[in-house]
Amino acid sequence: MDTRWSTVDQLINANSGTWKKEVIFKICDEVHARRILNIPLAGCSISDLLVWCHDASGEYSMKSGYRALLTKVTQHTDSNLSTNNNGKKLYISIWDLQIATKIKIHLWHTLKDYVPHFSNLAKRRLRVDNVCPLCKEALEEMHHLLRSYSVLHQLWLSLHLSFDNSIGPSDGRTQFISFFLAFDMKFKKLITISLWALWFKRNRLRLWDLFKVMPRISIPVEFKVFFPDIPRNVLWRPPTSGFIKLNFDASFMDNTKISIAAVLARDEEGKILGAYTYPIADVADAFVAEARACERALYFALDMGFRNIILECDSLTRFFEAVAYQFVPRDTNWATHALAMDGRHRISPCFWVEEAPNSVAVLAGMDRSTRRGSIRRKELVGILSGFLC
Repeated sequence: MDTRWSTVDQLINANSGTWKKEVIFKICDEVHARRILNIPLAGCSISDLLVWCHDASGEYSMKSGYRALLTKVTQHTDSNLSTNNNGKKLYISIWDLQIATKIKIHLWHTLKDYVPHFSNLAKRRLRVDNVCPLCKEALEEMHHLLRSYSVLHQLWLSLHLSFDNSIGPSDGRTQFISFFLAFDMKFKKLITISLWALWFKRNRLRLWDLFKVMPRISIPVEFKVFFPDIPRNVLWRPPTSGFIKLNFDASFMDNTKISIAAVLARDEEGKILGAYTYPIADVADAFVAEARACERALYFALDMGFRNIILECDSLTRFFEAVAYQFVPRDTNWATHALAMDGRHRISPCFWVEEAPNSVAVLAGMDRSTRRGSIRRKELVGILSGFLC
């Protein structure tokens, strides 16, 4: 090819907007000339214009410019973390952990400074005070959550995890990565779960502080559930000490032959340890639906690691050290029934650990309050009457 021609416009006829065939065949061999001539040209000439590549409209704005700068800084920080050898090992180690996905995601978010701690909220002008709500000693930010956390150090000390606190706070993430990679898979699980557990506790404390100043908690319309009248002396009873009670129920839809199995696990204090809904297709009748719900309850107990369990449902329908099954009236199974009704709106199986949907948590709280005597029967009837239409 003749290299004297330096730009493409020299090969295009400006008047007709077509290729200059004579020039192309003169400077190129036949194969390359045919390829060039097969390239289509625009029917009309359009003048060049400046386009801002960081916005879909192509126009520059202060907002898009700020986002572009912020994205560039974030990508630079993340690339420093992911391109080095420790960063790659870290992410492989995190996703190889055999624990709940949400716990692994929490650690990943913390290392990327994506969690909504007080310092991040303060940057967005959503909060003024950014002191750590647990230790009350320092500002709550990423490095504090990863290394200079006195509550976290006490927890790690009880787990026999040594942690060097001599490096400055600015190196908290780098120090944590080296600390995390130095342990085997068992201790990596403990570290990851401990970080998530403290974040979970911190959020619980914040919500409790909000509840203390709220005179009344109203229940949204979407959480309303229909309940029959409450007969006397029919209340949910907690299990004996050392046992976990799993209330299960099934919501059967005869027209579609689909049932929703629901399981609610609680301890002797009435605290929710887990909740579970599971859609089951091709179910013959309501009896089979209840039986399959019992089956899912046992699988749920296996997944949660419960060894001593009590199964309880409102229907007369060997992997454990002890299993007790007992029948209870439906009126003591309100919370699990509400969970089954909630599962109707969920396409895929849903799983909760130490929590449940809000409507279920409200009813479980009523069970606990009634058991402790803090809500009298007349008050309980009045509360539940609000659910009736």
